[in-house]
Formats: sequence, structure tokens, C-alpha cells
Amino acid sequence: MMMTRQYSREAKRNLRKGAEKMEAKISPAARVRREFRLGRPPKSTEHLRPLIAVDKAESSLADLRNRMRQAKIEWFKDEYVQAKLVTVDDANVYITSVEHRDKMIAELSGPGAYALGCVFFQFDADAGERGQFAYFYVPFIGLTDEERATIQEAAVKLAAEVKAAEGRAHYSA
Repeated sequence: MMMTRQYSREAKRNLRKGAEKMEAKISPAARVRREFRLGRPPKSTEHLRPLIAVDKAESSLADLRNRMRQAKIEWFKDEYVQAKLVTVDDANVYITSVEHRDKMIAELSGPGAYALGCVFFQFDADAGERGQFAYFYVPFIGLTDEERATIQEAAVKLAAEVKAAEGRAHYSA
């Protein structure tokens, strides 16, 4: 039996005040990212069919971009939010841009291949020097520890690719 933690009314008020303070300080893009990620993670370990996984990846990317537009963030451009589908099979991990539908379907159609979820990159011009690039993942299925490590590694790999591309852009000017 799992016990839930009991808080006094005073403790709940303090928690609410702290959350309100945090909400007041975060950037509009961070607020959008926070709302996008709200909810329970999936529990089912049943693998999605290739077309369903691809549709889910595309709709997730479109949803995050639409949320950024609805927040009326004036500096926002579509390329400031990117997503990559993380697919695994028996021996390989594939990280494919969501803009390449045919490639995603081909990788998911291989023997034993299934989608873990999407890794997202979000640029945040209002976050200051240290927090301008946010990388996070959204799982499509309930992940094992090994699968969670795989999708986290994909997020780290995406971060390294974006930083390298940004460095090349700065030095080529």
C-alpha cells in the first residue's frame, strides 16, 4: 500500500506561494514548455505502429509550435522549436528529424523497431545567457530504465549537435 504525504494547510499555502513566485520569474517560452509537458507519463509498454508513432511525433511538434504562437512570443520562429524521433531496434538507435516523414517511417518499419518518443529542442531568447536552449523528451510509451537512458542520451546528442552548429555559425561570420 502506497501512502500519500499529508501536508498541513500552512504547508500547502507555502508550496502554492513558492510555485507562484517561480511562475512569475520564468520566461514565456519556459511557461509554454512547462504546460506542454504537464500530465502523466504513459504507462503502456505496447509499441505504437509506425504511422501512429510518426503522426504522434508530427502532432507533438505542431502542438508545441502552436502553443508558442498562442503565447504571442514576438521573437518566435518555427525553426526555434525542433523535434527528433528516437527509434530503437535490436542493435541500433535512430534519431530522425520529425520533418523527414519518409525516413521516420522507413526506420520504424525495420524488424523489431519501435519509437521511444521525441526529443525536443526549444530556443528561448528571454531566458538569458545560460538558459537559452532547452532540451527535453516526451516518451510515447512507458519506458524501462534502459530505454529512458537511451532517450536521455539522444537529448544530450541533440544538444551537442545544436551547440556545434551554433559555434560554426559564430565563427563563420
